[in-house]
Amino acid sequence: MAGYLPDNVGFYGDMTGRENLRFTGRLNGLPGDVIEKRIEELLEKVGLLEAGNQKTGAYSRGMRQRLGIADVLMKDPKVIIMDEPTLGIDPEGMRELMILIRSLAERENRTILISSHQLYQIQQVCDRVGLFVEGRLMACGRIEDLAVQLRQEGLYVLEAGAVPDDGGFEKLLKSLGNVERVEHKGEYYVVYSSRDLCRELNRKALDRGYALCHLRQKGNDLDEIYRRYFEKGEQGNGSLTNKKNKGFLSFGGE
Repeated sequence: MAGYLPDNVGFYGDMTGRENLRFTGRLNGLPGDVIEKRIEELLEKVGLLEAGNQKTGAYSRGMRQRLGIADVLMKDPKVIIMDEPTLGIDPEGMRELMILIRSLAERENRTILISSHQLYQIQQVCDRVGLFVEGRLMACGRIEDLAVQLRQEGLYVLEAGAVPDDGGFEKLLKSLGNVERVEHKGEYYVVYSSRDLCRELNRKALDRGYALCHLRQKGNDLDEIYRRYFEKGEQGNGSLTNKKNKGFLSFGGE
């Protein structure tokens, strides 16, 4: 059995959290005693036990999302599909929701599929990811495996900073072998290349009187992995005009 949590959960605002869950239980044909027991267990699980008698019209978005999870769990599904579950939630509410989602996969052995553009938050809880460009699945696997695959294909991203930070350092970066482009982002430079440049940069920076204060091979964060696969999609299809179609799917559980 599967359950679905939309990005904007709808409840009857003039009914309490308990009443909404009770209504869902009856719609699914559950016996009354099972409904009442499950309501209390689920409200406690999602941290809404004290708010259960409040009308849902007064709930915050984060509270509605948590009640939505309780609503999905009323029929005890083994697979749960969530659409943008963290959208519009404050940082603390987001953290609590991520912990709850992770526990559903780890402690209750449920499979959680999450469709989201909030890559940084989702990376904290997902086991495997599927990356979509224009509706096509470009890659699927564990995050660390996708990062390794990109490096094997000759896609490297190096973040570097040096003292002194002058125009000469940027020229040095552009002079390194197999560099595609160099971008200045904040206090660091980002170097895109077709091979690992760490050793060459260390040597040339020392030779030219620069002290490296920051050097990090990027690629293990989901935002960067997605960006590189999106670029690959553009190269395969020409210019993608509708970039709103970018999507992300994460898998929780086994």
